[in-house]
Amino acid sequence: MTSNLPESVQWVAALAPVGTLTIAALAAAVGWRTLRQRREADARTHWWDRTRWAIEQVEAGGLTSSTVGVRVLRVQADSALAGAEENKVIEAVWEPIVGPDELGIPDDAEAALRYLVEDESGEGK
Repeated sequence: MTSNLPESVQWVAALAPVGTLTIAALAAAVGWRTLRQRREADARTHWWDRTRWAIEQVEAGGLTSSTVGVRVLRVQADSALAGAEENKVIEAVWEPIVGPDELGIPDDAEAALRYLVEDESGEGK
């Protein structure tokens, strides 16, 4: 069947479904990435909430509360959500709350963080 339309218009008409599919795929990819970033941001928010709670437990002063708080801080420091900055925050709060000399924690901050993420057997997690 011959068309009265110019050849360039016929090409555009033939390729329109491919263009539509490409635009839809790009929109889906952007939407997926947005959802993934939102999920990660929510997870980080919950990470900070748990970390704040753990610090408050350590500050509460009771033996059970402090022990639970320290253990949660250890888990938080070892979490995939804890990047370098988050670990620096844990380092910064660790020494003033627990103190470098209590519980056999090393004096320097780097060693204290290593202690923080070690389990009770002395092996890293």
